[in-house]
Amino acid sequence: MDHFWTGEGWSRRLRDARLYHDPDDVAMTVARLTHRHLRRHLPKRLYLMTTVVRVHADESVSRQDVERFLRDALVVGVDHERYGTGPTADSLIEVTVPLISLEEGR
Repeated sequence: MDHFWTGEGWSRRLRDARLYHDPDDVAMTVARLTHRHLRRHLPKRLYLMTTVVRVHADESVSRQDVERFLRDALVVGVDHERYGTGPTADSLIEVTVPLISLEEGR
C-alpha cells in the first residue's frame, strides 16, 4: 500500500498515517470512506431478499418476543474480506435489516 490515511486526507509517507487505538473507530472510518467513494457510482439498485425465521421452543414464544430478540441479536453481513466488496472492482454490496417486523408463516 502506498497511500496512508492521515485523518484528513491521503499521504504517501507512512509517518503521516493516523494510528487507530479503537477497532470500532477503524470500522466506522473505513465504512465512511467507502461510502464517500462509492456514492458517486450510479445507478444504485435495491433488491429484496426473503428471510425465514424458525422458532423452536418448548414454551410459548410470542411474535413480539422474537422481534425484540432479533432487534438485539441479529447480525447480518457480507464476507468482504474473503469475497471482495462486490461483483465488480468498484462495487459494494451491503445487506441491512432496517426494520424487524415479522409476519406469521404456515
